[in-house]
Amino acid sequence: MSQTGVQKLAYAALIVLLFGVCTGWLGGL
Repeated sequence: MSQTGVQKLAYAALIVLLFGVCTGWLGGL
């Protein structure tokens, strides 16, 4: 896997993680 592929995968994982945390926090309210 190329370096750009790793960065894209890490970036996508971060987006999903942040989205999950935000939705979970809003749902908790």
